[in-house]
Amino acid sequence: MVIAPQGTAVLTVNADTVAEWAATGESEQLEFKATTGQAGEAVKALCGMLNGRGGHVLFGVTPDGQVVGQHVSDKTSADLAGVFKHLKPEVQPHVDRVPADDDRALLVVSVPAGRFRPYLYRGTAYRRVGATTQEMTLEEQQRLFLEQVHSDDRWENQKSQLSLEDLDISLLLETVAEGTRRRRLPHPRTDDPKQLLLRLGLLNDGIPTKAAAVLFGQPEQLDLNYPQCLVRLGRFDGLDKTAHFLDERQVHHNAFGLIEEAEGFLHRHLSIRAERHKNEMIRRDIPEIPVLALREALANAVAHREYHHASGSITVAVFDDRVEIASIGRLHFGLSAEQLYEPHEAQPWNLRLAQMLYRAGIVESFGSGILLMVRLCREAGLPIPVIEDTGQSVRVTFTRPGHASPLLAGYQLSASQLRIIEAIAAGSRARSQLVATTRLTERMVRRILTQLQNEGLAAYTGQGTMTQWHLTGDAERAYPQQLSAE
Repeated sequence: MVIAPQGTAVLTVNADTVAEWAATGESEQLEFKATTGQAGEAVKALCGMLNGRGGHVLFGVTPDGQVVGQHVSDKTSADLAGVFKHLKPEVQPHVDRVPADDDRALLVVSVPAGRFRPYLYRGTAYRRVGATTQEMTLEEQQRLFLEQVHSDDRWENQKSQLSLEDLDISLLLETVAEGTRRRRLPHPRTDDPKQLLLRLGLLNDGIPTKAAAVLFGQPEQLDLNYPQCLVRLGRFDGLDKTAHFLDERQVHHNAFGLIEEAEGFLHRHLSIRAERHKNEMIRRDIPEIPVLALREALANAVAHREYHHASGSITVAVFDDRVEIASIGRLHFGLSAEQLYEPHEAQPWNLRLAQMLYRAGIVESFGSGILLMVRLCREAGLPIPVIEDTGQSVRVTFTRPGHASPLLAGYQLSASQLRIIEAIAAGSRARSQLVATTRLTERMVRRILTQLQNEGLAAYTGQGTMTQWHLTGDAERAYPQQLSAE
């Protein structure tokens, strides 16, 4: 019995299973070796899988996926066991023997995601990158070790320096009531603060945890004991931080207060347009960037940042062309910025904080906030938010209307070129539609489409009146047409 490559379901390994895996090709969780004569390279791959999401090495399958089998004897198994001994910390991979044609067999060697990372083979740590095995840098090993220590003794679960009297009890009661109303918390049947904190997992030996402090601490106590509970707010008069401030603030507060202060700042410095739909008496105020998308980014900054740095903070910067929301720390658990745009398992760095923000209704879904941000921006006709792991912080950039996404910054697009890109992204595919949507002349639309095609940002299919334009390259990355969101 082994763990399947694409999930946690337990499967029986048989010839059909091996054939199915062989047909999918090598990947982060699958490696093929024709014979056990390549055991050394195979165990390097297993080491990388232990440091990642687990996986399987198939002996008796060629790199191109042909199932050939090999002769397997007692010595074969003993030789493999000898090679496994060079994995540190010690681990015993699971080995399945699957009959093949004639007197040959297949060996399927399986490992789960390791519990004591980083793992080393003959003194070197490895990682899987796609279908390849690469040596890990010292920084990557240290990062894995930090994640391991974090999971065993998370900062947020440690005892805080605050007492029950240092918490905002009214905020605690309001948060529990809201969670109950939304059916994200069971009815507590008590308003005793200590009992509530205990049920929420926010007490450690009767003392409020650091998560409790971050969530419900009185601002003056946080300023004194946890200076990292800080948001820096800035409105710059220009396109970068060399421009002078139009507005600047620093606020020490609990998690809910930081989000509220940041939202208020963004509301003051982002424009709102009024829309009145037919058959409606009351106009609608439409913010230039969806409020829920900004809130999700702020909540992520609160829940996923590293708090053990006393000098850390959340920063919100408004420029003429964009909004940046950044928090101290990196992406963890093997996630890359690119993977955040796909459905992925929720692994909050600060689980208690993330849970409470969800229960309180600050975020609408648990584990799919990035996908929601993407969908909201696309529905508003904006490029998707750009997420970057700088190595010191995680930054989310929202593009303001009428400006180019950071993904297109190197193209020096004119306002008219950007209008064409946005029109194609919004669904105008034929040239006549683009003329009508952008109100540019047909001659100008023709010229711009040729320019975008030459830049690798647009292409067409069909001929004559059946010609349909679509985005390509970085333009398609900025305005993807098919995205999953809950």
